[in-house]
Amino acid sequence: MAFSVKLPTFPGAQYARSADPYRDEDEYQFEDHGILRVFEPKTNTTTYYAPGAWESIQTRDDHFPGGPKQSVVDTIH
Repeated sequence: MAFSVKLPTFPGAQYARSADPYRDEDEYQFEDHGILRVFEPKTNTTTYYAPGAWESIQTRDDHFPGGPKQSVVDTIH
């Protein structure tokens, strides 16, 4: 898992929810007005999470916003 999106827990829910984990080559970006954009190059798919539809990003140390996991970048260059 390179990163995952923690989804909100609603009243009555018994556990925290997360979207499926994303891969090392996937990218996330924080857009204006609290929108989270996730791009999956393998499938050329972009998913947008509206404000309130996501709580946080859970990531490893070297997967920063705006690009793939750092180790993926290092193997390309």
